[in-house]
Amino acid sequence: NQFFRIFEFRCTPEQLYHLEECNPYLLEDSDGLWKGHCQRDFRKFVPKENQSWKELYVEKFEEREEKLKSLTAKINKKKLEYEEEMKGKQVKLAKASAMRPMRSFGSRPAPYPVAKPSAPPLMAKVKHMIM
Repeated sequence: NQFFRIFEFRCTPEQLYHLEECNPYLLEDSDGLWKGHCQRDFRKFVPKENQSWKELYVEKFEEREEKLKSLTAKINKKKLEYEEEMKGKQVKLAKASAMRPMRSFGSRPAPYPVAKPSAPPLMAKVKHMIM
């Protein structure tokens, strides 16, 4: 009994379960620890007649895990349905190779007079200075 006081607040339910599996003689004295875990994790429930706190904890834990799996599956199903729905609404991008080339407007004269540049471009000045 004194042995369990050490683990009372530090031992997780998984650790306690494993400890009992490895040391079956501890089963008799561990009900108080299971009661603490039940009152912390499953406050609304009390063991039925001839049911230990450990049995109650394991039962409620399994119910919770099953509910979690069910909800996860439901969420994943809804996500897949949403993704399928969005595929139909997706904007399709055309490949550049499939597009027609743009018409060139450079060969046609401008409808208004275009001023010629008065100064040579900057790169021409730089090349002239280097050489």
